[in-house]
Amino acid sequence: MTERTYSEDEIADLIARAAERQRDARQRDDSPGLTLTEIERIGRDTGIDPEHLRAAAAEMDAGGRTLARQSGHTRTHVTVERWVDAPLTPEAWEEAVAELQGRHGVDASFWLGQNSGGTVRQIGNAYEWRHTSSLGVQTTVTASPRGDQTRLRLRQLVGLASPTAEGIGYGAVLAGVAGMFGGIISGAALGAVLVFLLTWAGAALLITALDRRWRAGKLRDLEALADDLAPLLAAPVGGAAMADGAAATAPSSPTPPARLDLGALDDEPLGTEPAAERRRQRAG
Repeated sequence: MTERTYSEDEIADLIARAAERQRDARQRDDSPGLTLTEIERIGRDTGIDPEHLRAAAAEMDAGGRTLARQSGHTRTHVTVERWVDAPLTPEAWEEAVAELQGRHGVDASFWLGQNSGGTVRQIGNAYEWRHTSSLGVQTTVTASPRGDQTRLRLRQLVGLASPTAEGIGYGAVLAGVAGMFGGIISGAALGAVLVFLLTWAGAALLITALDRRWRAGKLRDLEALADDLAPLLAAPVGGAAMADGAAATAPSSPTPPARLDLGALDDEPLGTEPAAERRRQRAG
C-alpha cells in the first residue's frame, strides 16, 4: 500500500497539532520538558539547522517572546496564533491597539461617522480589536489571558469562498462580458460560446493563481504583525520604564555644596563692597 504524501500546509498543521498534543500531555503528566540540546537533536533529524534553534531560544529568553507559533488558513480566512510568556494587562493591550491603529489607518466605519481606528471591545477577560479596510478586508485581533500567559490570535477575512471557487465565479463574469463582445463581432452565437468558454477557462486559472498568491502574502503580513505585537504584550509596563527613566535622570554622585571663600571678603561685613575694590577706588 502506498504511503500518503502530505503537502507543505498539511505538514505544518500536522507538526503544530502534534506539538500541542504533546504539550498538553506533559502538562497533565507534570513531566519535564526538553533541554535545548535535545531539541537540537530532534531538529537535526528533521532538517532544522541547530543554529536557528539556538537563535530562537535566545529570542525567547531575552524578551519574553512567544511560546508557540501557529498559522493556518480556511477557505475564507487566514489565521495566526501566538502564545506570549506574560500575563495580559490593560496597559499592554493599549500599546498593542495603538500599534494596530497606526498600521491599518482609517476603518471603513469612519464613513458612517463611527470610530476611525477600528472597534475595541472587551469580552469577559479577553480584548478584541476589529478593523475593516476600504476593500472589505476584515482583521480581528484577540488577546486572551491564560494564567501567566497570553494567547494572541489574529484572523483576517480574505475571501468569500475558496480560491478555486472565486476563480470560477469571477472568471465566469469576465467570460460573459468577453462572450457578449465576441458574439457581436462575429455575428454568430457559436462565436460567442467559443469566446466565453476559452475566456472562462483562462480567467479561472489566472484568478485562482493570483488569489492564492495574494492570500499567501496576507498570511505573511499577518504573521509579521503578530511577531510585532507579541513583544508589546510581553513587555513590562510602568515599573520598568519608570526605573529606567529615573536611572537616566538621577545624578551619578551628589554635587558638593559651594564653599565660601572667606579670604575674598577681607574682613568686610556682608552686603558691602570687597576691601580690594574700595582700596582701588581710593587710589584712583
